[in-house]
Parts: sequence; structure tokens; C-alpha cells
Amino acid sequence: SFHETDEGSAAVAEAGMTEAADIGYTDALKAAGHTVTRVLTSGTPDVDALNGYDLVIISRSVSSGGYSSGANADAWNSITSPMLVLGGYVLRNNRMGYTDGSTMVDTVGNIQLKAEDASHPIFNGVDLTDGVTGDFAGIVTWNDQVQRGVSINTNNAGEAGRVIATVATADDPTAGGIVAVEFDAGAPTTTGGNFAGKRLALITGSREASGVTSETAGIWDLTDVGRQIYLNAVSYLTSGGSGGISGISLADGNVVIEYSGTLKSADAVTGPYSAVDGASSPYSVPASKAAEFFIAE
Repeated sequence: SFHETDEGSAAVAEAGMTEAADIGYTDALKAAGHTVTRVLTSGTPDVDALNGYDLVIISRSVSSGGYSSGANADAWNSITSPMLVLGGYVLRNNRMGYTDGSTMVDTVGNIQLKAEDASHPIFNGVDLTDGVTGDFAGIVTWNDQVQRGVSINTNNAGEAGRVIATVATADDPTAGGIVAVEFDAGAPTTTGGNFAGKRLALITGSREASGVTSETAGIWDLTDVGRQIYLNAVSYLTSGGSGGISGISLADGNVVIEYSGTLKSADAVTGPYSAVDGASSPYSVPASKAAEFFIAE
């Protein structure tokens, strides 16, 4: 991130922002029980240090120039830890090579997602209607200035990419653009290299208003649906992609959950989640029980 601490960079402080622009994303992780370490964005990342983390997240609040194709992108792509990318600009074929072009378009209102792979764990617990989510993200306002929406790279994914979600909102200029795409470790980039670890892009975070420092980009723009998808993505990557809820049914007055990995529960959808003692799949929950939320990872 541009912001090495929660207080934010000097540039955003000068602009009147009192916290890191992307603090909403780190706060959501902490509330869900994750430990977060902020690392300053750089074109020359400390690969050995980043390989020591369970997950590396590239915020929307970065300069894409630090990920330019060549030495910068090669260094980032050589990281073996799983990686979650939140910004579309760093995905381009002149950056880290997730896509085959460099076209960028901003959303103009609330967007929904089309689940291109509705079975993917990022959709665990998310209601889909004809394969489409409710509102995923919207337009945010900071300091009385309307930000410019989610920046979507509207080109195609690289040949090894599995598209998980696209923009479903037909009247948005980003309609059909990729919001979530996944690559396995070893998959080729579109710039001639390879991803050393598992990669998942989930595009979110506002673009800064015109005329304001770019370091104010990356403000939280997710709805409750978007929050669930974001936290699901993190759980999926930190569990090695092995966990997830595969089925929910009713039997003998109980809700029956089929899952792999570790079943966790919470009193609120945003967590914090704790492992369910003694649980094994299938796990039965009395329908008369007070409201409870479950994830598996």
C-alpha cells in the first residue's frame, strides 16, 4: 500500500485524510480475526520477507508503475506466497500480466457481479439470483468529493486465467469486465513470465477524484455482499484453497452443512469467526437455534 501505517501517507495527510485511504480493507480483515502487517508499496519488493506471509495483498492504493512489466513485475510475480490483487491497473499486460491489454474503465454506479463460476468459494454464503449477486460495490464520497468508482481492466484474462466473476450491471460502462480471476502457481503471465504462487484478483476500491493525490485511491466501496466475497477470497487463499461449504440442506428439522476444511461460526456475518468444537461434515444445526453464520476454510 501507499500507506505504511493506519495513519496514512504524508500525501493523504496534506489532502486532509486522517487515515490510510484503504483502511476499510485492513479493518475488515482484523475484525474477521486476521493479523495484518502493512508493507510500503515498491517496485523492488523484499521477496524473501513477503514469502514469509500467509497471504500478500496488493491494495488498490498503490502506484501501478511499481509493478511495470520487466524487473518490477518479475519481482512481484516471483513471490511464492498466495496473492490477492485488489486494483485493476496492476493487472494489465504492461504491468504484472494478468490480462492481454491495458484498457481501463471506471464504474459509474452500483454494480452487481455475474458468477461465472458459482461453485467457487468466494461465493460461499452469497445469495445469487440467476447467477447474479446483489450490489457488490458502489460509488463513495470523501471530503464532499465523489470518487470515480471501481477501475476495471476490460481486456481478456491471460490464457491460464479462470474467470470467476464479471460485472453484471448492463448499463454500466464496465459491463462484462472481469472483477475476479484466478491463476494457479506456475501459470504463465501475458508478459512472458510465470506466477510463482497462487493468484486471485478481486477488483475493489475507489479511484481518486480528479485533481486529488492518487494516494487517496482505494477507499472501501463494498456492500455487505462485497464484504462477504472479499473475506471469502482471503479465507480461500489462506486455507490453500482447500476449504469451503459445498452444500446446505434440511433434514429432520435441522440445517445440515456439508463442508471441507475447518468449520467456523460467528454471531455476525462480519465475524469474528471461531472453529466449531468437535464439528465434522456433515454438521447439523437445529433450525430453532438463534441466528448463526458459518464459513469453512
